[in-house]
This record gives sequence, structure tokens and C-alpha cells, in this order.
Amino acid sequence: MEESTATPQGQRGHNIFPDDVFGTDIFAYLGLVNITPAQKQQLLATMLETIQSRVVSRMLDTFNEQERPDLEKALEDKDADVINALLESKGLPPITQLIAEEVVLYKIEVMSLFAEAK
Repeated sequence: MEESTATPQGQRGHNIFPDDVFGTDIFAYLGLVNITPAQKQQLLATMLETIQSRVVSRMLDTFNEQERPDLEKALEDKDADVINALLESKGLPPITQLIAEEVVLYKIEVMSLFAEAK
């Protein structure tokens, strides 16, 4: 009997890395090239909502209860300068970098799940 080789959770032998997702059209990868523009827009909106939630959650997890109102107000006001200053004070990268990181992580997750399902 052969020994099984453990792989990270969610990958089960389908190792997808950040370099794999750059330049990859997620819709083409998922075989969704023939969906209607309205369907594509709806799917994209759902993906962006998920990514946005993850970015906000990641930021809020870094701030304590007393600091969160300042961040929440800056997010509400969409004040990138204040947001970035608050992030910098916590040693976090600028908001644009956080978003880029979460986009890559999300694409890796979706592509891994799709590869598993094949």
C-alpha cells in the first residue's frame, strides 16, 4: 500500500500558486466564456463583493475596539489617504496592495476548488 502525500487544505494535489493566476482569465479558466454579459456582470459583482468583505475583515481584525471607529469612518468616507495612514500605523500595506493580495488569494481559492471538482 502506498503512503499518501499530504497537500495543503483545499489543494488536494492541485497546487495553484500566485504566479499561476496572473494573466489568467478566471471566466475562461472556469469554462464560462459563453455566459451572457449580464451573467458575467453578476458573477463579477459577487466576486468583488467577496473580495471587498475579505479586505475589510482583514483590516478590522488588525484594529482594536477603540481604533475601529476611525477606520470604519475612513472606509465610509472612502478617504484613501486616511485609510492608508491608519493601515501604515499598523504596519499594513496600502489599501491597493491589500486588495491585490486578496484578489490573488481569491483566484487561487476558486481555481483550486475548480481543479478539485474536475
